Amino acid sequence: MYYLNRHSYKSDDEVYWAFADIDVSDCTSDMFDEIVAIFKTTADVRLRNLLACFMAETKNEKALSVIMDVLERIKYSNHSATLIYAVDEFDCSNYYELFIDICIAKKDEARYQCMWLIRDTKYRTIRRRVKINCLSKIEAFLNTLNADSENYDYRDMMFLRELINGLDERP
Repeated sequence: MYYLNRHSYKSDDEVYWAFADIDVSDCTSDMFDEIVAIFKTTADVRLRNLLACFMAETKNEKALSVIMDVLERIKYSNHSATLIYAVDEFDCSNYYELFIDICIAKKDEARYQCMWLIRDTKYRTIRRRVKINCLSKIEAFLNTLNADSENYDYRDMMFLRELINGLDERP
């Protein structure tokens, strides 16, 4: 059954509450497309987070690129961690450079969500070029830091470098 039509609601808040009652098993192709349209255009962080998690739960492969496109746009905002969390069941290895950028720029939940995603991924391979680029970014940032075990940035980047180095390469 198709429950969601954004145009029948006056605000994103009404969409949020209407959407909260929809079960993933009810998600049709048309509904998924409507969710994508809302997700891409909403400024409501709460609604965007709910939709990201819902799309991920559908296991629809289109969800990854849709969520990552929005994450690229908002990566330095204070509202990116849930989007990172939402994609953790997908093969995100093509997006590791974006995750490294977030880790370098952010010192909040988003950084740690990226680190845990890379640490816990079941996808243990990475393209050689992506691996080299990630390690170069990490090294460049490390070179700006004091090599001090009390420096959280330094410790986090050393951990991240170890994670990336531990991934197997593919062409």
